[in-house]
Order: sequence, then structure tokens, then C-alpha cells
Amino acid sequence: MTASILSDTAPTARARWRGERLAGVAGIVFVAGVVFQNVVHAAIDPAADASGGTILSSLDGHRGLIEFVFALFVIEMAALLIFTGAVYRRSVDGQWGWLARTGLLGVAGIVACFTASVAIEAALTGTQALSGAPHVVEGLWSVHMAFFTLNFTAIGVALFGLSLASADAGLVPGWFRIAGPVGAILLIVGAMPVVPAVRGSMASMGVALPGFIAWLVWMLFASAGILRAEPEAERRS
Repeated sequence: MTASILSDTAPTARARWRGERLAGVAGIVFVAGVVFQNVVHAAIDPAADASGGTILSSLDGHRGLIEFVFALFVIEMAALLIFTGAVYRRSVDGQWGWLARTGLLGVAGIVACFTASVAIEAALTGTQALSGAPHVVEGLWSVHMAFFTLNFTAIGVALFGLSLASADAGLVPGWFRIAGPVGAILLIVGAMPVVPAVRGSMASMGVALPGFIAWLVWMLFASAGILRAEPEAERRS
């Protein structure tokens, strides 16, 4: 009877395993895309407190590259959601399953904040209607920067929940039980000075950056864990 059950479930388990390997690749794609995107933005984005004319001039001057980054954003979000689904499934049944659910909410927050931030920048890049309204441009850019900064909170919640749950499930090394929460705290603290960040202060980024690196490192380890995992039916046998 046991052999029959295993033989019946093995094809399903192997199909699920192949799908999860895609999720492991998606996690690596997300990390690579985010690193590239942040390097580009650091190099070409106007300052948070730039004038409306400077903002529009900078965006228009790098239109081709910015449009490519926007297209890459769509791939990144799809990759993040696919990756998160696999991590959640492997972590939710453990002792810290509630933390996997918390991390899932954090990822939803990332998608919401990141999408709002990119949407505002896309609107500023793609329209000429605001060229005669520099104060409106400055206001929209400030909202863009506010979403960008507040996104650290969502990343921190995602890192806290998913790192602990995945470490408990054996998907990532045990030291993420420390590195994950520490990185999460740095991210959340880094999101707190949102008003100074909108005015051009880099203090927020300085605090949050180590936590953001911890988030990307955790994603790489979790992706590797998914890629190395065996089909569940074969582990049980």
C-alpha cells in the first residue's frame, strides 16, 4: 500500500519540484534585476530635492534607459511573486508558519509600494503635459521618493517573516535566524525618516542599505535551497 501511494504521488511531486525550480531561478532573476536597476537609478536619477525642470530634463535625457528599466520592473515583480510562492509553500507548514504568512504580507507591500513609485516616475517620463508645471513635477517626485523610502518597511517585514520561516524549514542556513531580523530592523528604521528623505537626506538609505543587502542575500540562499531540493516523494521514500 505504501509503495502504491508513493508511486501515485511521485509524478505529482516531481512536477511540483520542476515548477519550484523555476521559482528558484525567478529569485535569482529578481536579485540580478534589482541590482542592475538600483545601479542605473543611482547613476541617472535627479536628487530628491531637485527642481521640476531638472527632474524632467534628467528623465527625458535618459528616456531609453529608463524605459528599459521600467520593462525590467515588470519581469522583476513577476519573478518576485513566483519565487515567494515557492518559499511560502515550503515554509508555511513549519513551526513558524505564521511568519511565512507575515512575510507574504510584506511581499504584497513591496509590490504595492514599488509599483506606485515606478508608476509615478513612468508618468513623469512619458508625458510632456507637466513641462509647464514645475511645482506639480516636484510634488510628484516627492511622492515617488516617499513610496521608495516607505518600501523599506515592507521589505523589512518580508525579510523578517520569510527568513525565519525558511530557516526553520531548512531552506536557508540557520544563521538567517539572526541576520534576517537584524536586516529587517535596519530596513524598518531606515524607513522612519521619510520626510528628511523626501527633502534629500541620505540618512535613510545609509541605515537601510545593510538590511537591503541582507534581503538580497537571503533571496539568493533561498533560491539556491529551492534549486537543490529533491522532490518530496523521493525524500519520503
